[in-house]
Amino acid sequence: MKLKYTFAISEVAGQTVAVQINSGYGEQSIIKTNETGAFILNLLKEDITLSQIVAKIKEEFEAESQEALESTVNKFIDS
Repeated sequence: MKLKYTFAISEVAGQTVAVQINSGYGEQSIIKTNETGAFILNLLKEDITLSQIVAKIKEEFEAESQEALESTVNKFIDS
């Protein structure tokens, strides 16, 4: 999986935000997220599988169980 659009990720007033930068005419999107969400968005800049995302999160952060983490990542991606 890979993001359909390109996002610029930055911290603004203590909050991590992702701003869609190649959305086309009339579309605009800003996503407020936490450090983990920003980490996932950065991973999705390249084609990557759910299993690879989960493995990288486990390397970077203290993570939940495998099943819970997969469920959390799926919910984030779906939203």
